[in-house]
Amino acid sequence: NGQCLTAGSPAVAGAPVSMERCTGATAQRWQFFNAPVFNALAGVELVSPKPGLCLADPADRRTAPVKLALGYCLATDPGVRWHLG
Repeated sequence: NGQCLTAGSPAVAGAPVSMERCTGATAQRWQFFNAPVFNALAGVELVSPKPGLCLADPADRRTAPVKLALGYCLATDPGVRWHLG
C-alpha cells in the first residue's frame, strides 16, 4: 500500500519507528540480518540505516499494541528478533 518502515530522526536508540509513505529516503532503507547459522526459530534482525541500530519492541511485549523504536542490535534482546511469515 505504499507504506514503509521509517526510522525516526535523529537516528538514536529509542527514536520512534513509524509507517510512512515510501519515498526512498535513507531512513527507509532497512536490511535483514540473521544469526551466523540461519535458525528460523531465532528470527532475524531488521537493521536500520544507522549501523548498530535495529527495529525494536522496547517493551518486549510481542502482543498488540506495540510501539516500535530503534534499539541496539543485541542478539540477547528478544525485542530485536523478528519472525517472518
